[in-house]
Formats: sequence, structure tokens, C-alpha cells
Amino acid sequence: MSRIIAGRAAGVPLVMPKGDTTRPTSARLRESVFQMLASWAGGEGDPSQSLKGIRFLDLYAGSGAMALEAASRGAQAVAVESDRKAADAIRKNTAKTKLDVKLEQSRVEDYVLRARGFDVVWADPPYALGNDELTRVMETLARNGGLVADGLAILERAFKDSAPVWPEIMEQTRSRRYGDTALYFAAIK
Repeated sequence: MSRIIAGRAAGVPLVMPKGDTTRPTSARLRESVFQMLASWAGGEGDPSQSLKGIRFLDLYAGSGAMALEAASRGAQAVAVESDRKAADAIRKNTAKTKLDVKLEQSRVEDYVLRARGFDVVWADPPYALGNDELTRVMETLARNGGLVADGLAILERAFKDSAPVWPEIMEQTRSRRYGDTALYFAAIK
């Protein structure tokens, strides 16, 4: 069972969408990502405030676990999910955790056209989503102000898949492997 790891809602169990349209990010990976983000944001003290002042965008949100974890740690979070069952799980999880996560039930490709001012963009797209489409999503965020100039984009992919192709306006800053999963970090040049 997946739970919120730290912050105001630590320990609250999460509802997972039924079916195989989503794959949850492991607790180990979430914990590593949020420890790194707390350090990046300069908020390594109280976990419930470690991301205070950060705007966090969770694309292809699934259960909303990443947005909820960010909100539990003080961030303003938005979860974008098009699948009805997954969006229902996000609504249930938001109610259970009593966290303020805004759900945008929309296709990611549509939402990024109007997204503005996010410090962190987390994207965990379906593994079948091609690099071309993902590059377009990231380019739109970078060029339209969806990702702030000093922000951070993080992409979760299967390790066996090819590395993402970042748009010309962005550069990869690092990558990390966690078992069968790879994380890629990028910023605007």
C-alpha cells in the first residue's frame, strides 16, 4: 500500500487507480526525489515546510502521489491527469489527506499551453509515450513560462528506454538510476 511519506499528511494511505493505465512511483523513489528537492529548495528542516513557496506541477499524475507528497511538504501543487479513473483516485486522495492539490482533468498537451510559473515540473508519462511528444510538452513549458527560468524539470522513464531528447531551450543537468527506473533532470538554459 502506498502512503504519503513525510510532512503534514505523513502516513496517510493512498488510493491507487484500478487497472493498468498507471504505474505508481515507488515510495523509495518518491523519498529520494523529495529529499533532493528539499535540498534544492533550501528547505531541509521541518518536512511539512521543506517545499514552502514552491509551485509543483505533476504531469500524467496517476494517483496524484507526487503532487500530494509535494503539498504535504508545503508546496502549492497541481496534478494533471486525463484518465477518469485516475482523476477519481486523485480526488479521493486529496479528500483523505486534506491537502490542497488542484486537479486538472485534462490532456497534458492541452494543459501545458496555459500552465504558468511552476518551480518544479514532474513528468511520469506512460512509457509508450514517444520522445517527440514529450519534447514538445517540455518545450511548451519552457517557452511559455510554465517552468520558471530557474526551475527544475524531472522526468521519470524506464531505464531500458532511450534517454529523453530535451528541447533546444533546455539542458539535462543530471540523471539517476533507481532499479528499473531512470530520472532525468533538466533546466532552462
